[in-house]
Amino acid sequence: MKKNFLLILLSFVFIGGVNAQGIFYENSNGVILTQKEYHAISDFYWDGYQKNLSLDEYNFLKNNGLFENEIKTVQISDSNYNLLSEAEHTTANKSLKMSMSCNTNCLVSITLRWINLPKIRSYDILGIYLDGASPIQVNKVRVDTNKGKSEYSYDKKENIGIGTSFKLPTDVTYLDVSQLLLLENKGSIKASYQHARKTITSVNSKKYSFSKSGIGGVFKFNTGIQDYYDCMVGVELKTP
Repeated sequence: MKKNFLLILLSFVFIGGVNAQGIFYENSNGVILTQKEYHAISDFYWDGYQKNLSLDEYNFLKNNGLFENEIKTVQISDSNYNLLSEAEHTTANKSLKMSMSCNTNCLVSITLRWINLPKIRSYDILGIYLDGASPIQVNKVRVDTNKGKSEYSYDKKENIGIGTSFKLPTDVTYLDVSQLLLLENKGSIKASYQHARKTITSVNSKKYSFSKSGIGGVFKFNTGIQDYYDCMVGVELKTP
């Protein structure tokens, strides 16, 4: 009887201790977030990213100070900018954001959210230009939809740039793209998302080099390739 009472008491203390930390959200992966953590992830990515957050990524973000440090963000929408090609009205509205949180090193997220789903679903590209910045870890590009998430490894990685080509999924009701990096605390980083405005092959989507004076501050396309893409402007953040 005393043993059973002790077990009940310990269970009560444990549950009470967890609740005292302010549980705000739990996803299907068993990731538990406080209100502060939930809102930090919304600021760093978007509100809803928490749904597919894995325990490994949560621990990685926590161990690298996301929930304790300031988050800097720059964001643009292609509905607010003139695109650099004649493709100005051929893509649906989308929003490109880059966020950074630094202590000893810097966490960086790049996100592309489709406000309205695109009609053309071919090979889009997410690219990064490293201007004096040094990556410690480069995660796969992640595509979130109502059917779950898919991940894509980079196709190109050089001292000055990283690029990933991937085919947009069909038959989905929403579409969000993201990539997470850990950088040394130095230099600056540019990011560009290029949407294919007409069908292009996987091979041709990878015909580019990296240039900070290129499209979106990242891409210098081979002859004939730029015309396939919408030439949306890029975003840039500097480390502290």
